[in-house]
Amino acid sequence: MSIGLRMLGSLSQVQDLSRFDLGADLFLEGKEADAYGFVRSFATQYGTLPTEEALEDQGITLPTTEEPAEYHYDKLRERFTHRTMARTMTEASGLTTNKDYTGALSLLQAMCVDLSRAQNPNKILDFTMQGLEHVMTAYKAAKMDGNSGINLGWSTPDSMAGGLVGGDVATIVGRPGAGKTYMMLFAALNAWLQGKVPLFVSMEMKPLPIMQRLTAMLTSLPISDLMAGELPTALEHKMANGLQEITGQQPFWVIDGALSATVDQIVLQTQQYKPDIVFIDAAYLLRHPNAKMSRWDRATENMELMKSILAEDLDLPVVNSHQLNREAEKKIKKGKKDELGVEDISYTDAVGQISSLVMALLQEEKSNDVEIIDKREVTIMKGRNGESGAFDIRWNFNTGPNWLDFGEIEHVNLDDLGFE
Repeated sequence: MSIGLRMLGSLSQVQDLSRFDLGADLFLEGKEADAYGFVRSFATQYGTLPTEEALEDQGITLPTTEEPAEYHYDKLRERFTHRTMARTMTEASGLTTNKDYTGALSLLQAMCVDLSRAQNPNKILDFTMQGLEHVMTAYKAAKMDGNSGINLGWSTPDSMAGGLVGGDVATIVGRPGAGKTYMMLFAALNAWLQGKVPLFVSMEMKPLPIMQRLTAMLTSLPISDLMAGELPTALEHKMANGLQEITGQQPFWVIDGALSATVDQIVLQTQQYKPDIVFIDAAYLLRHPNAKMSRWDRATENMELMKSILAEDLDLPVVNSHQLNREAEKKIKKGKKDELGVEDISYTDAVGQISSLVMALLQEEKSNDVEIIDKREVTIMKGRNGESGAFDIRWNFNTGPNWLDFGEIEHVNLDDLGFE
């Protein structure tokens, strides 16, 4: 079976034609071109890939493969590169023989442009040629499924961003002790409850306390009593039953930051465990292979790598957390929260530049104890489309039965209740 047909057959693993830059020029005339043409038109019209029955109606048979779609895509591009170079060099040689050096040079330059585009999938696109496929496929999928991205569990940012998709970087910021880790865990658990596979890397905590917090969130238990081994019998049974119920479901990977000290190491683990979304708590603690880098340069470089390699190349949404600087703390204490912006994030300006969504926990209390109030305001410093604003979330540590509920508080608009 040809590499082109194997590539199309492997798309059933990802159910997304637009994830790969599959132009018609990658497929050979005949069965490959016919199959690609039908799959592309079907996905554009219906927002999904054709079923095996729909393919059979067209006389098309695609193989099922064990290898990931990315493997076949790389092979397809290698074939395209080889065929393009061989054909172009032959034609250029003929032009050179006839002393048409300008024509040969133009031919070689055009080849370099084509191959550069092929080596940078979904980064160099021709809107007139590929807009129909990419935009309409995404539109049809959103129309059928509504919010097609991965939700974080708070309706305000989820509706603004349309859910996080591959290539997105979202950042949660706050001063030390503000509760960033709890927000990260709530978002990761919400993704898992959507049927997604999260990979959660903690640069500050070992896996056990992370899993204890996840358990308390999942089963609505007081985290302090759980960690101290002092749960009442009924709640102890609730914990055991909750953990038993999730056994065998899709994974929720929790990784010690000591094993993920650099972005490159997280990339390797992502390739191994195949998550749908990656969380990096305390990303400002990530190291860099160049130990001589300043803290500023290291944080900037790591954010750029997080965006380019982890989010874009692996086509995954990434959520990370950073600290606000001391100037931000001064503004908060002076009651000047409205003056805060992405420039108040510690160590690097790259967080604000690269992130498509930045949410801030702006703690006003003098105490660093995050368990002292029952709600928190989250400020949206940056949205994908320039949105800003704020929303309230529950911050329930001390009151049962719904402990550790960090969901958004939906405020009632009295004008909508019909009172006169």
